[in-house]
Amino acid sequence: MNHFHAFQIRQEIDDVQAKADSLGNIGTTYRDLKDWKKALDAYYQSLSIRKKLGLKWEVANSYRGIGFTYLELAIDSFKKREDILKQTKDVREAKKLEILIHTINQAIDNYLFYRKMRNTIKSKSD
Repeated sequence: MNHFHAFQIRQEIDDVQAKADSLGNIGTTYRDLKDWKKALDAYYQSLSIRKKLGLKWEVANSYRGIGFTYLELAIDSFKKREDILKQTKDVREAKKLEILIHTINQAIDNYLFYRKMRNTIKSKSD
């Protein structure tokens, strides 16, 4: 069963929290497909439901999805700009962008490592 089908079922049975979960999953699917607008739309719908239900952890997850979508959109945009600059032979600007993209990727890697370590520590303390 895919996320869209699960959403449809959850909507039919009026399971609001599960519907928000499905919207988050749909957002991730669209983000993976680089359909930024649809990804953000799904994440914001999920966020709205989760806020109304007072689900703090899930609200945080919606914000994470939104943040990663904007971050991946920024990286994608910078890469497109870099390709155009390389075609125009503006090597200096292309090099600046390459460094910026590398820095952003390092920040993402560091954040993911932090999350992994935090979750490991949290699970050991529980």
